Amino acid sequence: MRKKSAVCICLFFLSFAAFSQEEPEERIRIGFAEFENKAYAVGNMETIFGEVPTETQFTMDSFLDMVSTALVKTRRFECLERSRLDALLQEQGMGAAGLIDPETAAQSGQLKGVHFLLTGTVDTAGIDTNIIKTRGYSQETKTFRFGASFKLIDAQTGRIVMSEFVDMEQKIAAPVATKNYASASTSQNYIADVLRKAALQVGFLVANAIDPVKVTAVSGDSVKINYGAGFIEEGQIYKIFPEGEMAELNDLGFDEVARVRITTVRPTESFAEVVEGDAGNVYEGFSCQKISLNDEQEYITNEEKKKRDALGSRFGY
Repeated sequence: MRKKSAVCICLFFLSFAAFSQEEPEERIRIGFAEFENKAYAVGNMETIFGEVPTETQFTMDSFLDMVSTALVKTRRFECLERSRLDALLQEQGMGAAGLIDPETAAQSGQLKGVHFLLTGTVDTAGIDTNIIKTRGYSQETKTFRFGASFKLIDAQTGRIVMSEFVDMEQKIAAPVATKNYASASTSQNYIADVLRKAALQVGFLVANAIDPVKVTAVSGDSVKINYGAGFIEEGQIYKIFPEGEMAELNDLGFDEVARVRITTVRPTESFAEVVEGDAGNVYEGFSCQKISLNDEQEYITNEEKKKRDALGSRFGY
């Protein structure tokens, strides 16, 4: 059975080798404009384990670097940091003072050399504490939360192409204490983990708004997707659904028809296997949407439960 599966996968990769994506001749240029940090309270975060090391604290630059990396790695986009965007504006005689009011500055033909502007606000970046106390028992849970709202703007027309909000969280400490006992657990890289997940989500949303993530080929239970390295990673789950003419053509409506798990990521394309739904309802041109963090965690939990149940049935417990 394993040999048959391996042969099918190899044939699938080979059958689409001739149709591998070529890198675009001109990459889409995205300028990172004004990003405001309203989450000032994050400056000196402390946990029960002491102050958070400086290198792991949130900074706007670190978050934007992660977003830029996710986009650049797709080989479709070029990102201009704030300093480079300032220089470009000065070259065009626009000046950097009061940099880019999205509502007025990007008039048709005014900003040359940039296709889109990304601007936004970090609204949340801090630690929430929840304490439960009863007689002789206490538990303290700390959660790092990160939330950012952002807009993608057409640099030639000033039109807002997309307006979204990303909200992520991760439990960082769960100490338990009784009269005679105390224990605690924590993740040392919780801030970096949350920022990375948020950056991947922003990268997906930006890329999808400019050049949508779609199925480009289907073979049995395997599908090929038109994006590779960047915001797509092995193990991620995407839901597949038809849109517009594709929905009408296949008479499937606009609802989700299947879910796929990414199995292989290449520089400009990815391969996935159908894990939920009917692969027979998935067609070339269908859209791909990454599931939410909560749905992803629920899926992982269910998969782990299936493995435990299968193991228990095998050994009789």
